[in-house]
Amino acid sequence: MDAVLICNVGHHDLKLTRDLELDGQQVTSERLREDSRRTGELLLANWDSAAPALSIPIIDKFLARIRDTQQVRRVHLFVTNQQDSKYSKSDTVTTGKIIERLLADRRLLVKLHEFRENPADWDLVLRFYLRRLPGLALSGARHYLGLTGGTQQMNTALLIAGMEAFAERHVLSATSDQPLPALSQVDRLIQRRWVIRTIISHLDHGDYWAAYGLLKDNPEAAGDADRHALCLALLDYGHLRLCFRFDAAARVLAPVVALAPDGATKATVMELEHEAIRLYSAETSDMQGLRLQEIARSARLYHRRGQWLELPALTHAFREMALSLLVERAGVQVQNPGSGWPRLDLSSVRQQAGLTEALNATQYDGQPLKWQDKLTVPVARAVLAWAAQAQENTLKTWLDELDGLEETVRVRNRTVFGHASEGVNEETLSGKFPGGGDALVQTLGRLAGELTQSNEQPPDPFDRVHDLVSRLLLA
Repeated sequence: MDAVLICNVGHHDLKLTRDLELDGQQVTSERLREDSRRTGELLLANWDSAAPALSIPIIDKFLARIRDTQQVRRVHLFVTNQQDSKYSKSDTVTTGKIIERLLADRRLLVKLHEFRENPADWDLVLRFYLRRLPGLALSGARHYLGLTGGTQQMNTALLIAGMEAFAERHVLSATSDQPLPALSQVDRLIQRRWVIRTIISHLDHGDYWAAYGLLKDNPEAAGDADRHALCLALLDYGHLRLCFRFDAAARVLAPVVALAPDGATKATVMELEHEAIRLYSAETSDMQGLRLQEIARSARLYHRRGQWLELPALTHAFREMALSLLVERAGVQVQNPGSGWPRLDLSSVRQQAGLTEALNATQYDGQPLKWQDKLTVPVARAVLAWAAQAQENTLKTWLDELDGLEETVRVRNRTVFGHASEGVNEETLSGKFPGGGDALVQTLGRLAGELTQSNEQPPDPFDRVHDLVSRLLLA
């Protein structure tokens, strides 16, 4: 593989192996450091005499390290050439020209890049490197960043911009007493921390798919292969659970339970797997209650992400499932709850004194209620109106709460989830539900707990995925 070396030029990158006398002037290493521009011009003007006494120890070490495994195709040197003449003595542009000529004599392709502003200005330097480095990328080549010469601002900018510009890169640093430069991992460490913080930010907003993709593309962020596989599975689990694909969510965790680094982590992973199984298993007796809680949790995440369009749709699903749950609470069985279109169990209806007669007597939109086909909202209300005669206080309170969702449900009916294509924003929700989206998701969560008669809710699964992945990555 070919290689490209990119480095800054500082005052220690060019040295004299012996003192020289050129044009009647004494030329020393000290003079070269104090006035690199004029001394450099003198060296260039007397090249044949000066060249044998010139050395580039740091850059030679960079080249030697690279040539162990690759052929150096190009060298890019960043130098200063400030517009303000009072700083011209300290500029490295002439030093860069000398190094360019020394390397050209070795048949290397060299290009100088002049920075014309103050090299101590962090902002200006970084912007310059961010603009310039992407154009230096060579397809199929490794890019080596030499972080030794130049100001600290220039080396920091080279590192940051180089991390962004070059996927295939290595960082080199050298001192005069090292035989070869060190291959630094500073860029990998910085990138790993950036990836981890970005993953956690995605988790903060419930965006498991984005977090999954980022970690999949950056396996080194997890530290080792087992931790990487476990974290990916947890992120996939969060995404699948948010998509209500509970069977797939359970399956994705089963193979990675054994990868947990400690007992507490293993217990949490197994709990999450078991919860997903309960959400789809035919043996689960409280399926509607569990899924009602899941809708409320999903609404909280979508609200956190600002995905307003989903909130009316989830509110619609919540209300229908809550009404179905209340119908069962009233003693009437529901067929296909949570899967397919639910309908009243006719034999169960007949067992309830007066219910068949009440349903037959109910009209909807001026027509007899079709209560035997599907458990629609009007059918559920008719059942609960009959049941409220015996359970007036409890049922009426819950029905009033669910009636409070009506305006939000109507918003859903006017979107692409219903019968039109209107948009939804936070102001839309605030106009339909007192307190807006914040109050809406809090109400759904509270109602889910009350309707399922669960005073002690299990820890939120999405919070547990967030905390577990964060802890594993930051360990």
